[in-house]
Amino acid sequence: MKKQLIFYGAGRYAEYHLDNWLKKNLIPVCFADADECKHYKFMRSNEGLVFEILPLDEAITRYPNYELCITVIPNTAAEVYKTIPLPVERIRLHPEHKKMPQHCPRIGRDLVIFGYSGNICCMGGGGVSIPFTNNIKEDIERYYMFCRQLRDDLNEGKLTSCTGCFMLQEGRSDKDVKLQNIALGSGIAGSKACNFKCRYCSYIHNITKGNLDGSNNVLEILQYLAKLSSIEAIDYSAGELSVSPYVNDILELWKTTKWKGSVLTNASIYLEGLYDLLNEKNILINVSLDAGTAETFAKIKNVDCFEEVVGNLAKYAMANGHIQLKYVLLEGINCNEADINGFVSIARKINAEVIISRDGNLNTFMSDNVYKSLKYLAQQCISQSIHYSVFKDFMVVDFDRLKKDGFLV
Repeated sequence: MKKQLIFYGAGRYAEYHLDNWLKKNLIPVCFADADECKHYKFMRSNEGLVFEILPLDEAITRYPNYELCITVIPNTAAEVYKTIPLPVERIRLHPEHKKMPQHCPRIGRDLVIFGYSGNICCMGGGGVSIPFTNNIKEDIERYYMFCRQLRDDLNEGKLTSCTGCFMLQEGRSDKDVKLQNIALGSGIAGSKACNFKCRYCSYIHNITKGNLDGSNNVLEILQYLAKLSSIEAIDYSAGELSVSPYVNDILELWKTTKWKGSVLTNASIYLEGLYDLLNEKNILINVSLDAGTAETFAKIKNVDCFEEVVGNLAKYAMANGHIQLKYVLLEGINCNEADINGFVSIARKINAEVIISRDGNLNTFMSDNVYKSLKYLAQQCISQSIHYSVFKDFMVVDFDRLKKDGFLV
């Protein structure tokens, strides 16, 4: 007999996994949320099914015979469970939680390192942070211990931070962890923040001058990782590399390794060493240009150096590497044909891939104006034979519109 369900938790985690749950016949009568539905009033699947989002008290009053399934990030589910004002027989911890062995082929492969913590995974939207100290060797060992315990808990069918992730597979796995991919995030001591102040950047007020007490130093982290033969790729977004006090040391160290990967940079300062990495190792650089005119660029970045950035990109384009140009759509600022046309012209000249994004701090649907600009940008990329993709910061309902209109690639 199919259960009658209310899904409690209408955030990004539920939005991300909704279609997977529906395929498994876990279909709610509605969603409930504790934040009084501040951001939006319904949840939509990729197939067009629409579910109302209600305040928790209204949902359980309207549907008194329905069970409540907690659909928040799994590692917070146990705490949320304690706050629900319902008898335990009406609450399920998670719609995908089953007492059966599971495993993930990615456990122990990926690590995102921030100033004070390491995130073990971001695939399912519910990554777990491990506190880091100022001893990178001990931090990596603690990461391995955590991943092995997580693997064992999944093998036993326990509720874990991975419960509900689309990457999970049925059956046990005793395969040991092997760290291969590292992402260095902003906030690491010695990473030195950035020389831009982009209006949408969520790190501006959090990154200091690069002297965080109790945090691993960015150069020390890389020097230690260079000793691990298993590391295959490094993604560097630990502040702006070109203004790091260790920029030359980092680039020289990278040249001595087998690492591939990527560097997020604003390209305001040309780095010969970065050109060499592009040319010799075929790495990727990602630049958020966000404009096609100098005036709009200055409004967004709070720095007036558009021509310098474009000139440096042209130099980097002469190497064998891969360039991604990002366009963050900002209402009332760069949603116009002049900027979009200028941006597309630059992307075509340097043979760059285009990434279309939006302000990641927003938790609302696209306005019609932003959607119109997104479509126009996609159309211009298509007409110029430029490969483009749409970044994950958009909501499911936005992706649904794009899919129906034929603009998802």
